Formats: sequence, C-alpha cells, structure tokens
Amino acid sequence: MFKRLFSFILSLYLLLAAASEGGFAGFTCFDSYAKENGAFSRYIVTFTPDADVDSLLEGYEYKRLSSSEKVYLVTADDISFLSRYTVSAEKELPRDLLDLSRDSGWMDMCAVGEAFKLSSDLSDIVIAVLDTGIERSHPEFKNVVITEGYDATIGKNGVYADTEGHGTAVAGIISVVAKGAKIYPVKVSSGGMVYSSALVEGIYNAVDNGADIINISIKDYSSRYP
Repeated sequence: MFKRLFSFILSLYLLLAAASEGGFAGFTCFDSYAKENGAFSRYIVTFTPDADVDSLLEGYEYKRLSSSEKVYLVTADDISFLSRYTVSAEKELPRDLLDLSRDSGWMDMCAVGEAFKLSSDLSDIVIAVLDTGIERSHPEFKNVVITEGYDATIGKNGVYADTEGHGTAVAGIISVVAKGAKIYPVKVSSGGMVYSSALVEGIYNAVDNGADIINISIKDYSSRYP
C-alpha cells in the first residue's frame, strides 16, 4: 500500500511538473524524423511461446528486447506473415522528451509535502529512471545510491553520462522527494528522441533488476501506446 501510494504521488508530481511548460498543449508528429531513421519499417512484436523466432525471422534484421519474454524489434516492410505466431505487433514510434518545469506550485497540488512525511526510510526502494542517462558527478547525488543501470540505446549495462541533461534533472527531483531510495538509471534516449522499442527494453530491464517504481517522463503524440 505504501509503495503504491508513494509511487502515485511521485509519478503525478513529475507528470504535472513536466506538463506545466505546455508539454501536452499540442503533440508534435515526428513523421519526417521517423522516416529518415527507418522507424516506419520497424515493429515491436510479441511472439507466442512456441514460436521459433530465429527461423521465422531468418533474413530479417531483428533484436530481442526482453530476456524473459519473446518480445522483439523487427525490421520489415510487411509483417503479416508473422500473424499466426504473434500475440501482438505494434509499429515503432519516436517520442519527444518533456522539459521539466521549475514551478513549485505543482508540489503543493501533488501533496509532495505529504510524500516527504511518508518517505522517512526508503533505503529498500529502487526507482528506475527511464530517460536520457544520468550525470553521476552532479552534487545533488552526493549521498544518493545510483546503481550501474542499463543503456537500452546500445543494449549494454552501465549508464555514466547524460548528454541531454533531462535524465539528471528528473533523477535530481526524485532524489529530493524520495530521500534514501536507490536510483536505477536506464538510458532510453539519444539525441532527445525516444523510440518505443527502447522503452519496452528499458521497462523489462528495470523490472528484471528489481525496480519497485519506474519513472518515465516523456510525452506521446499518438492516441495509443506503444
């Protein structure tokens, strides 16, 4: 109950703080960016347990997104031939990161003060931050436990830099609101753009590595997810 309540307050605070700069005023479609980067020929596919994925995708470019489930990123102009062996298939979409707001009015609206009272000892809580990475040398993290993390943009363990600054800002807010909690950074963005395949891989990785709470501060221009 405590984890659920705290997770809700923290997520609501971060969501509204991000939206206060107009992040949800109008969704921007990144069609040209996606086309240039081949996003419209990539699909996130969940296969049935008995599917022989390697045989089905022979000759195609593909990448497994989960170590525990048969979820793959598949590059193909047409994937109708896979329909017999899939649970779901969604087009790959890029997403724009939200800018954070410094308007403290959202803290009162989201009852962050009450969250502080609840968060006296969060040393056993792991919060995954799916974002642009993290700058560990920032003074805000002097007494914060930041685990190795995972870079979903290149599929490797370890997140030690943040070229955009967004992930560091989000993790900084969390380190203040959730004092004592461990931060598990997951890099899902490179160059300010987030692809849904990176989010899927990042979420699976965070869960597999014991995250109690997953924070994702982005906006989406589509009407459905992923």
